[in-house]
Amino acid sequence: MADINSSEAEVILKDYLAALASHSDIEAFIDENVEYVSLNAVPGELKEIMPWAGAHFGFQAFNTVYDWMKDICNYVSFEVDTMFGSGELAAAFGTFSYSAKTIGRVVSTPFALFVKVRQGKIVYFQFYEDTYATASAYRVSGNWNIENASGAKRVGDLIAL
Repeated sequence: MADINSSEAEVILKDYLAALASHSDIEAFIDENVEYVSLNAVPGELKEIMPWAGAHFGFQAFNTVYDWMKDICNYVSFEVDTMFGSGELAAAFGTFSYSAKTIGRVVSTPFALFVKVRQGKIVYFQFYEDTYATASAYRVSGNWNIENASGAKRVGDLIAL
């Protein structure tokens, strides 16, 4: 139950996150035409690593995003540090940890979540996370050859688990 100063959007977001944490039905909180954006609308090669990256439209696509996540990772923790709202807008910030089901690597990442609510349902959902940490959960080999102001170098040699 939200405090008396909470906006409708903040109450909806809190209730949605509570339903998600308890593995309850989330459909009551999500508009059938919801727009879900993870990171940015055009994720490029990141989508190969994290299929939920990018823009997804409609409740079925929203549900598919969560099915992908459940298929490839086990959540260890999810902590909301700050949440606030104003009118139809709400945001939450915190951290979560999970393990990749395939290789068992555990990663932790901060997150930011922004929603727009209309007529009691989430119509826009934007999620940010540390993509380097998330992608690293599934990494089994490789490195990068980079060039920046410090010069050219090879970084990221993976040390075996």
